[in-house]
Amino acid sequence: MASNPLIPQGTLNKLLVNVSVVDNPDLNVSSSFLAPEGVMLTLEGEASAYLPTLTGAVPSPNPYQIATLAIHLNRAQGLAWSWKGQMEQSALIGDVTLTTDSPVGDTYYLSNCTIKSGPSELAMSGGSVDFTVVLQGTYYINSQLWEQAAASAI
Repeated sequence: MASNPLIPQGTLNKLLVNVSVVDNPDLNVSSSFLAPEGVMLTLEGEASAYLPTLTGAVPSPNPYQIATLAIHLNRAQGLAWSWKGQMEQSALIGDVTLTTDSPVGDTYYLSNCTIKSGPSELAMSGGSVDFTVVLQGTYYINSQLWEQAAASAI
């Protein structure tokens, strides 16, 4: 029978979560502005395709994925309504930085972001604080592809 390897499991710290809007710091979100659902990141599409040939297959890495970021704001605070005002003025918000809730995690840099949608539903019964804003942007991956392309251009 195998013994317990006693590997520390780590911790998560929800107070670390923040979303920074590079060109509009008034829209920055720290954990104090979030509803219990916090922030959700979804990377869409394949990081790499595998293309069949007659006798095998060829990998074809993609240089980016579309990133969707759902920010669950506390609508009892003014920041939620600042996001509503931004959407009414312009859905284009530029680059965004997401810091995760893991002290050993990394930061996600999302380029050329837009507000995809505002809250799809607002419960006005006094039982929910959620005001969800959904962003979309580009998350660059497979950076080695750019190095290879630059080297072959010389």
